[in-house]
Amino acid sequence: MYEPALGDAARLLATPPPAISAEDAVVVLRDHYGLKGRLQPLSGERDRNFRVEPDGHIPCVLKFYNDADDAETRDFQHGALLHMARAGVGCAVPRLIPTITGHPECTPEIAGRMQPAILLSLLPGVAPHTSDVTPALRHNLGRSAGTLGLALASFAHPRSRRVLLWDLMQVDRLLPIADDIEDASDRASLVALIERFVRDIRPQAESLPRHVIHNDLSGSNVLLSETDPTMVAGIIDFGDMVEAPRINDIAILASYFIGSSDPLAAICEVISGYDTVAPLSVAEVAAVYEAVLARVMTRILLNRWRAGLFPENRAYILRHAEAAGHLMKWFIHRDAEADRSALVQRCLGRRITP
Repeated sequence: MYEPALGDAARLLATPPPAISAEDAVVVLRDHYGLKGRLQPLSGERDRNFRVEPDGHIPCVLKFYNDADDAETRDFQHGALLHMARAGVGCAVPRLIPTITGHPECTPEIAGRMQPAILLSLLPGVAPHTSDVTPALRHNLGRSAGTLGLALASFAHPRSRRVLLWDLMQVDRLLPIADDIEDASDRASLVALIERFVRDIRPQAESLPRHVIHNDLSGSNVLLSETDPTMVAGIIDFGDMVEAPRINDIAILASYFIGSSDPLAAICEVISGYDTVAPLSVAEVAAVYEAVLARVMTRILLNRWRAGLFPENRAYILRHAEAAGHLMKWFIHRDAEADRSALVQRCLGRRITP
């Protein structure tokens, strides 16, 4: 159920995807984009998406926004996509396809409601598989995040400073739903780690270089080359963007792609890739460690809560839950100060830039 203690930001995650049928989508595609073709529903947590194979046109994705996304939030996403198209990005991102009237979105009336939608180019590539996660891939993921960050660093929008529960810097906002964790020991450990993050880490992290970030560089939003699984083919889904410390994108990537018996080495591989295109300071590298933990805790709490809200989509929402739980237990038994120092030495070596 909706948790009032989480505040208005919870409505963005508690509102179900719009009820749009394939028949509705066909009409929107025809009337607003002048296209006909085959449609296939795609999985998603908040939006209703369709893969479109238009006659005589490149494959694309028709996305119907969640009802909780207001006009300014949608403009934030449109603006970022248009900015990246103009500025250029070192990795592929979706292209916003205008309507037949030249607008970035259409607002058709469906079942008596205005239902904003956009059409995006469909990027080639394949979703990562567990067997694809190698040191080379982690390095290239970090590098792609760095090039994306360089492009987004020059983008500004009023909605970028929104309160978003998926922003790992806001992890303490999720404490009200920690009570739902049945295991008392796990619950106490998680609460203690959140409190430590807020007390000792967040004040320093908030002063680090920041700009608009992707904020959801998970395996669901990264595409790999079909011929070389160590190469990143593209990055999709910019619906969770927020202004935050740039290291958050590194931490988010690392939290999903650790897949290693040595998590510290895996985190370092992502950092090293990012650092090749956007050099990081010692303070930033040290902060990544706790930022990974904050993202893991955010995933555990939000996904448990949302799975209860949408039981019909439970399997999709909890697809990364087991991995997050294992990583959480790894962090619980670590010496954080020693690990932060080791991370700096592994990643930066002799290059010590305060």
